[in-house]
Amino acid sequence: MPWITGIPVEPGDATGFAAAIRLLVQDRERREAMGQAARAFAQGRDWSRELDQLETIYRRARETSSAVAAPTSWPTTTSVSVVDPEVDPGGADQQSEAQRGQPR
Repeated sequence: MPWITGIPVEPGDATGFAAAIRLLVQDRERREAMGQAARAFAQGRDWSRELDQLETIYRRARETSSAVAAPTSWPTTTSVSVVDPEVDPGGADQQSEAQRGQPR
């Protein structure tokens, strides 16, 4: 229940998360109201039913997803080069992107 039991923030949005925390720290009335609403919401749930539904979702996902093959080789200390940022200032970014397998 967005904005009633908590503040929605997109996954990975550290700035948005910090802003949400700042808002709650600065607004005691909002923080307490959201806390009470979240507590009431949680207490009103049938947690065994919730768990059954979650297990069903996981079971269906497992049954419908295809297996992911493991990599045929893993990086080793000899396959990864270290870049000195003082010698090549852009090298550190290139290295981390290359290690992640993402194109520049």
